[in-house]
Amino acid sequence: MVTVALSALPLLLGMFMAAPLMGRELENGTYRLVWTQAVTPLRWLLVRSACCIGFALGVLALVAVATLTWLSLGSVVWLGSMWPDYDLHFAVFLAYGFFAVALGLAAATVIGRTVVSMAVTAVGWLAIRGVFEILLRPNLLTPVLAKGGSAGTAGANWFLGIAYVDSHGHTLTPDQVTAIVGSGSMEDHGIVLAGLIQPASRFWTFQGAEAAFFVTIGLLCGIIAIGWVKYRLASQ
Repeated sequence: MVTVALSALPLLLGMFMAAPLMGRELENGTYRLVWTQAVTPLRWLLVRSACCIGFALGVLALVAVATLTWLSLGSVVWLGSMWPDYDLHFAVFLAYGFFAVALGLAAATVIGRTVVSMAVTAVGWLAIRGVFEILLRPNLLTPVLAKGGSAGTAGANWFLGIAYVDSHGHTLTPDQVTAIVGSGSMEDHGIVLAGLIQPASRFWTFQGAEAAFFVTIGLLCGIIAIGWVKYRLASQ
């Protein structure tokens, strides 16, 4: 439960800090007063965004250090595997935070309503995180087949599931196995069960690729916010 709560921290920063920071100024119209004080719209946006992102990344970095230290000192160390606490490692944890804050700022800038922006931030962050974690992350690199492998023998590797493999090393679907085997046994047809794994050696490659993805999406959110302020709000 603790790790689940910590994994949600980036989203909470985006929802309850970034979106209200920008949304309230736009709702109350105070940004126009600031712009009359020799502060350009672009500078107004960049300063607030930089402070917000900097604070969020600082908080997340401290939390990551404390959390990973706590996990490493725990009585159970996941059999030496780093995959179970994947989402709390520095690279992706900070990237999630950057994306959440950038999304909150962009949503509030475009929508101009605090509560709606908070809701959009939550839905957007959860949707993109969920799609990446469930569909993309396991297949960033082609999984390795380990004949006879199981969750109990995976060790430090990430065990994804079981696959049927024929004598030529090709994976088969359950329907294909049923059609081939008929009333016989899999062994008679050279079909064996194999574990699908992502080796421990790929851990930091996965971290880097996923972090780059979320930083890129966050930068796109920033570009949208800048364009909106420059070409929409500043011209009103």
